[in-house]
Formats: sequence, C-alpha cells, structure tokens
Amino acid sequence: MPWQEPSYENVEFPHSTPYDSYNLTFATVMLQIVAASAGVVLMHARTDCLFHLGAILLVMWISEAALVVQYILQFLRIKDYGLTVAISLGCLHGVGFGHQKTFIFNCMLDIELVLAIDLGTRKAARMLLVDALLSILAVTAAAAQRLRADMGLHWPDSVRKLSSMVCWAYLCASLTFAFQSFEVMGRVLRLSEDTTARLAHEAKSRSQLWFQNGDPEIRATFHKLRKHRRHVLTLSAIRLLVFGHIMLFGGFLWPLPADLSAQVTDSLGGGFAGYLMTDSVLITTLYYLYLIFIVWYVYGGLSSLVGIHARFQEEEMRLAKRAHQQARFSSSSDPRWQAQVQDLACRAITVEVLLDFYHGLGRDYMRGFNPDRHTTSDVVRQAIIPLSASVGSDMAGILMQGQRMLPEAMVSHTWRGRFRDLVAAVVADGLGEQEYGRIGNLLDSDVDLIKHWISRGCGLQRTYWICAFCVNQHKSICSPTVPQTDSVTGALVPPCGCGCPKFLNTDAPCREDGSSIQCEMKLCRFLVICM
Repeated sequence: MPWQEPSYENVEFPHSTPYDSYNLTFATVMLQIVAASAGVVLMHARTDCLFHLGAILLVMWISEAALVVQYILQFLRIKDYGLTVAISLGCLHGVGFGHQKTFIFNCMLDIELVLAIDLGTRKAARMLLVDALLSILAVTAAAAQRLRADMGLHWPDSVRKLSSMVCWAYLCASLTFAFQSFEVMGRVLRLSEDTTARLAHEAKSRSQLWFQNGDPEIRATFHKLRKHRRHVLTLSAIRLLVFGHIMLFGGFLWPLPADLSAQVTDSLGGGFAGYLMTDSVLITTLYYLYLIFIVWYVYGGLSSLVGIHARFQEEEMRLAKRAHQQARFSSSSDPRWQAQVQDLACRAITVEVLLDFYHGLGRDYMRGFNPDRHTTSDVVRQAIIPLSASVGSDMAGILMQGQRMLPEAMVSHTWRGRFRDLVAAVVADGLGEQEYGRIGNLLDSDVDLIKHWISRGCGLQRTYWICAFCVNQHKSICSPTVPQTDSVTGALVPPCGCGCPKFLNTDAPCREDGSSIQCEMKLCRFLVICM
C-alpha cells in the first residue's frame, strides 16, 4: 500500500494551527535580534574567527526570515511548494554545521598546530563532509515532503523509508562527532595538566618561582578550556535535540509512525501542552538564543569587537603616518648617502639564525651569559662585537653568510632590556602571539621546540631588522673611550682590537647638511622612512 499521511497538518511545518501566531511572533522577534547581532559582527569583524561567527549569524537570520515568510504565506493560504521549508531548514543545518566547524573543528586545528600532536582532524574533516552531505539529503527530503503535500501527490512507502535512513545516518554522524570532540577536549586538558605539573616540578628544582604558587594565567587557561568543552558539549546536545525533534515529529524516523505529532497532540487533549511538545520552532529558538549567548558572552564577542576595532584604528593611523612619511621622503642628491641607506636597509636576519645565535650564548661564546640578567648591551659588547671583529662588518652579514635581503619587520627595542626578552619578542611575532613571557622561559630549555612551532607556520625565514645585528658596530662604538663593564658581574669588557676607522655624526665624508655619510647610527632615522 502506498504511504499516505493522515492529514496535511502532520508534516513538520503545518498549514494552520491555533498557535501559528505565537510561532510568527517568536520568529519575528528572533529575526530582529539576529539581524542586529549579525550586522554588528560583520561590520566590525577583522579576524577569521569573527568573520566565521558573522557568517553563522547571517545564515541564522536567513533561516528566521524564511520562517517568517513561511508563516505569512500560511496565513494568506498561499502554497510555497517546499521553498521556505528548504531555506529555513537548510539554513538551520548550516548554522549547526557552522558551529561545529568554528567552535570544534577550528579549535582542534589550532590545538594540533600548537601542541604538534595528532588529534584526529583528518577524521573530523571527513565526518564534517559526511555531515554536510547528509544535511543536504535531509533538507531535500523535508522539502520534497512539503512539495508532495502542496501538490497532493502520493509516494510509495519506500520513499519514506529511504528518507528515514538518511535522517538516522545524519543523527548518528552528528552524535559520533560530538563524542569525538568531547574526547579530544578531555585529552587536551589531561595533556596540558600533565605538562604543567612536569614543568612546575622542573622549575622548582631550578629554584625558579614561576610555578611555585600556581601560575594564575595557566589556571585561567584551564578554566577556559573546561568552559569551552562544556559549552561545546551543550551546543552539540541542543543541536541533536533540535534536529531529532524536527525529524521525529516530522514523520522522518521510520519505523516510528508518520503521524506521531498528531498522536501526541491528541493524547494531550490538543491544547497548549501538545503545542509545546510537538512544535519545533520553540526549541529552535532556544538553540539560536543559546548560540547568540555563546557568541556574545562566553567567547567575548562584544569585547573582542571593541578591542579589535581599536587595534584596527591604530593600525590605520600607523599606515597613514607611514604613507605620509614615505610621500615626504625623497632620495638624497648625494648617491653615496643613498647607497648607504639602501645597503643598511638590506641587512635583515631570519628568526632561524637569531635562535641559533641565542642558542650559542653561554656555550660557544660569552661563556658567562645569564639569560635572566644580561642585557642587549652586554651581548653586543661581549658577543656580537668580538665575533665580527675579524672582518669588521655587521653581525647580520656574518649570520646570513653574506646574503642581503629586505626585512619584513623592523624591531624597536632598548639596549638596557634583557636580550632574552628581545629574542622572545621576535619569536612571539613570528608565531603570531600577543605576549612573549612564556616563550622567554622556553628559550632556555627547548629552542628546538620553538623552531618546530615556527617552522609549522613557515615563520623561521621571516626577516627582521635589529640594530644590534644590522648596524656595523665597528664603525662606531666598538672601542669607547670610557671602559665598559658587565652589567651583572661588573667585570671590565676588553676593548675591540679591530682597528676599523670610526664615523660619528659629523665625520667626513659628509652631505651638504654636514651629516656623515659613513655614520650608520645617523642613517637609522632615514632608514625607517626608506623601509
């Protein structure tokens, strides 16, 4: 016997019920809320994460708009032949896919990249693809059911069974992905806690105070990870509940009865309780509200927008200032001056050679190097100048083996600061980090791990201009008239015996304005504008 639904009202989106006005009100209110949220995020998004969140909110808005149109058409007794069902339900699936991709899969990718461990992202990517394909089939089945009802067609029972197989497969795939993501988050937490405990023990054994009372930032990080896992699990559970509810009361889950919605409503007396039990608009609204709560509160969407917008404005001002300086810059009429500026600008070093140089401190040269106390000035006097004295050139040329290239960034720093902080700041920039404190601690224990991290992001060959390395110290400061001392031990630093001529601000040869052409310290101001 061909399968026939008992009545038109038994499809997921009924033609008319006493509570359709409630659904229209809910959908209209949500349409305004989602529209405002999506507009604010998309207008101020500057990062990939915020663009993804904005896209989710935009798809959510389209879903609510289609739902509003659907109910208006029902009130007007106009058939849509499954179009609004396909749009609203398809966008609902799109929102679910987006939250899995943004909050789970992208998080797994980032953690896998940082920790350099396999978290099963390839398997997760395949599961996401299967999820997307099954979503398309499930939406197609729902739209086809509405089209069948609108056109008065009758399909064999095998069509419903085939649709049910797709829906069951979709629910199973979503459930599997949710369990896998929860297990991955738990694994990351266990690994992080074990590593922190090991580092705390090692730090205490070296009489360091960093971990002794428990690092508050690490505790905060663990709290965020646990909160993220909790909200990911909640989102996944609500998503499964929403789609399970739609499929269950839409008659898609064979061998359950196709008219289950009507049976439940009748058993509850056909009143408001039956509406609350069988209508999927309410539970979908709760899902959307919770997702908006996640975006704005849990993941700091509002504070992120404010902070990113402020940094974006600062960057725009910086670029405008640089463009103004470049517009005012003109090549010197003296070709010797211009050649010196161009030569100085091409003395960049890579992150890799900087790390290699740092790794040799205290081992191959400057044997008394103390990373916790020695400054950049100490390293220049006791390592850079002695290592480059035999050739009387800048250290960048020696480290880069004569290779000259323009830098991707210019580092502004103080020579009175710790040299380790300078190196850590450069490494943090290469990694895309916002702070360098922990990298500084890791520099003294595992430089190879830092290299591995940066190499995964192709940052080892990123070039920087650092005056301590790129300026030829033998043309200026290597033999000061006042004896120099080690800032830690107080021991006298032997003067350099390179014998190279020194050029200060007004030493010949000079430009028309009296500026020394050979004084590289004088050239640094023009170098900033040139680069």
